[in-house]
Amino acid sequence: MEVHFTPDVQTKLSWVASQDNGSAEDYVQQLVERYLDHDLWFREKSGRGRTNRTEANA
Repeated sequence: MEVHFTPDVQTKLSWVASQDNGSAEDYVQQLVERYLDHDLWFREKSGRGRTNRTEANA
């Protein structure tokens, strides 16, 4: 998968990643993983996850 960011977002990603001595790619990977983990947790807690999984399997 390829993701494109605006130059402004790329600059911000590079700056934040450099503060942790990492790459922008690693930082984005971590952000997406954390976002997805939180989103899945929220869906389970709100009951949306069970409904969506049931509908997807139908």
